Amino acid sequence: MSTLERAIEIAARAHAGQVDKADAPARQDRPDNAGLAAETGR
Repeated sequence: MSTLERAIEIAARAHAGQVDKADAPARQDRPDNAGLAAETGR
């Protein structure tokens, strides 16, 4: 397992069960957001 895959697994577990402002389940289908931000310097 790569370091990135391990980081995504840890983050998904840490954020499991979270809800957004409308009490809807938080989106967990975009674990690549952090990686994209790191690549673009955001």
